[in-house]
Amino acid sequence: MIIIVLFLSFVCCASKAKYFTNYYTGKYTGLDTLINLQGYYISPIVSLNWKGDCYSGSHTMTMFYNNGLVVHSTNPISADPSDFAISVFEGREKSSYARLQWGSYVIKDDTIKVQINVPLGFPYPSGTFIGYADFKLLPEGRIQLVSDYILGDSWYQDTKVYPDCGKPSVFFPLETKADSTKCPLLKKKWFWDKEAYENRIRK
Repeated sequence: MIIIVLFLSFVCCASKAKYFTNYYTGKYTGLDTLINLQGYYISPIVSLNWKGDCYSGSHTMTMFYNNGLVVHSTNPISADPSDFAISVFEGREKSSYARLQWGSYVIKDDTIKVQINVPLGFPYPSGTFIGYADFKLLPEGRIQLVSDYILGDSWYQDTKVYPDCGKPSVFFPLETKADSTKCPLLKKKWFWDKEAYENRIRK
């Protein structure tokens, strides 16, 4: 009984997503006036080796929506996403919406601040681990990944901050994008701004 109670307490607390602060409102962000949103961005994850030289070991694949939603995931090693990954981003795979790592973003000064849900499965409920990524807005509609890390409880932290030797993200157009209205996080109360959630329930 004690184990069951402790487990339920853990699930209850974790479901509050205490590391998530980009509460979703569903409002138009205007990001399409700053960058191209009809596609996805590939960004190198740049670190320093023991010699102090820059190197990229993996890349992120990021897709923004005008309503404040975002998809952000990491591709190990290769900068070229597989045909399967692209089809998932396009929403053509049956499992697309479960496979995509959804979140929200806000624009603060010259930075797009992204927070995503990192699904790890049992026994960690949705909202236990939150991924953070910051993109610097550059001239001519470009962006650059400047930080990317994950936060969970104090016993699990994987923090990475990337130096100035990073390169601008590369944009790849898509004819269709996964339908943001099917984002699984829209069913999670912790994901929403309180007022926006209450208005949604009333409607």
